[in-house]
Amino acid sequence: MKKGFTIAEVLITLGIIGIVTVITLPTLIAKHRKNLIETRLKNFYTTMNQAIKMAEADYGDKKDWFSPLPEECESDKDSQNCLQTFYDKYLKKYLIVHKVFYNTEYKDDNFNSLWIYFANGSGVKLKYAGHDYIFYPEAAKMQDENHINCKDRFYFGFYPNTTVESIVQNYRNKGIEPYINSNWDGTREDLINRRYCAKLIQLNNWQIPDDYPIKP
Repeated sequence: MKKGFTIAEVLITLGIIGIVTVITLPTLIAKHRKNLIETRLKNFYTTMNQAIKMAEADYGDKKDWFSPLPEECESDKDSQNCLQTFYDKYLKKYLIVHKVFYNTEYKDDNFNSLWIYFANGSGVKLKYAGHDYIFYPEAAKMQDENHINCKDRFYFGFYPNTTVESIVQNYRNKGIEPYINSNWDGTREDLINRRYCAKLIQLNNWQIPDDYPIKP
């Protein structure tokens, strides 16, 4: 007749399982979030640039979308009328979104923005007449005032008609691209900055590198 486990043995086993869980769970959570950030960053970049290409077929070269600026943007590039007009014309019918609204309660750098929620749980804040995008892999963090750059949110720019010499290589004739410092020297080492690390991830084939400046 087989002998069953004693209560003491069961408790010891459960204790060991608990200890192992406590040790490994943070690692598993961090790995999951790292994968989520990488996957959604790449998806955002691909989805937005596909939308821009489709919009070009209907509205012409993207360089001409901002020159001259639409009348709605002349007085305030972050006004509801300006941002909504840009979104409705160039992005709306090419994106699958869950919700879109103009938010005046939560500001970024003291400016309002158009909040776009994607079906996969991510979101983006559209700013500055359609030029600037703050992407959140987890849309729930869009209203978190304690968000951390390059962990909770990532910066992208859309400047296809720029003539600024220091950023022409990154933006000119292109779609949405990760932000770079206007003084970027072209090296990845110069990108290890909390606002510009989306570019660092892009250069690493959308994988967070080992020398990433902040833990995901």
